[in-house]
Amino acid sequence: MYQKLRECFLLAIFTLPTFAAAQDYQYQNGTYFDMGVASKTFKKVLFAVPSDLYNFAVDPFLYPEKSLTALGIVGGLVLVDKPTTTFYQENIESNINYSLDTIFPNSGMTKLMRRGADSWLTYGMAFSYLGGVAFGDERTQAAALLAIKATAYSYAISHVILKTLTGRQRPMDDLKNCTDSRSIYHTCDPYDFGNWHWPPTFNTEQDGTSMPSFHTTMYFSVARVVAEVYDSYWLPYLGAGVLFASAIKGHQHWVSDLVAGGIIGTWIGHEVVYSYTKNAQGERAQTYTISPTPYGFVVSIAF
Repeated sequence: MYQKLRECFLLAIFTLPTFAAAQDYQYQNGTYFDMGVASKTFKKVLFAVPSDLYNFAVDPFLYPEKSLTALGIVGGLVLVDKPTTTFYQENIESNINYSLDTIFPNSGMTKLMRRGADSWLTYGMAFSYLGGVAFGDERTQAAALLAIKATAYSYAISHVILKTLTGRQRPMDDLKNCTDSRSIYHTCDPYDFGNWHWPPTFNTEQDGTSMPSFHTTMYFSVARVVAEVYDSYWLPYLGAGVLFASAIKGHQHWVSDLVAGGIIGTWIGHEVVYSYTKNAQGERAQTYTISPTPYGFVVSIAF
């Protein structure tokens, strides 16, 4: 019974933007299923992609103080990861024991929509977008599409690029009583980096895939998007926390991995909203041109 109540509560959290869209519709007297609004919003989100990628590439160098501060925080935590992660396992992980069931587990989309808590996030974004389209609300559509973009960027940046570069092994389940320094893909040594591998995919093994935490990156990036779009922070981050806590023992990360994921996710979420806003206001606008050639078509993008 309590499990069902939690799931109903979470579904309400993740579809809240849909209800916000309904309220906006009432005040704005909009049009149901306004495909003009849907098309315009989709183009704004899509056309902001070059700005997203540009910002991701140059921001660490444009804002060196912030970059060095983030690196200093994560690096400092790496130095004390053994005691802090031991404390985390003994006092936090061990006291949280619940998991969310997969939404629509018998559907043919289970693999695409992921499993467990991830499915709540994915369906929440999908239902929110459909609600925004139904009520002709641009803000709700933008929030959902930007959240989807943030999820994709989180996967690319944290899961594929950074995990591959760091090659860090995950901690043993019980660091307090850890005796064997290494066991397949897990270790007692917080400095066990450099276990390089091919970029991980959805079905990757766990070898060298500890830093940063992809789930923390994803949850924080989506929470940041929703928080900035709706100018409300406590509910999105509450939802992110509840999702992360679901089956928390399965994450198997050092504390510094989690903090790194949170910092990266916050940055990703902010950047996608920033690029979208500037693009929508006409700043950093891009011009897309498709020109025929004897060999096909050429697509050019002018900033």
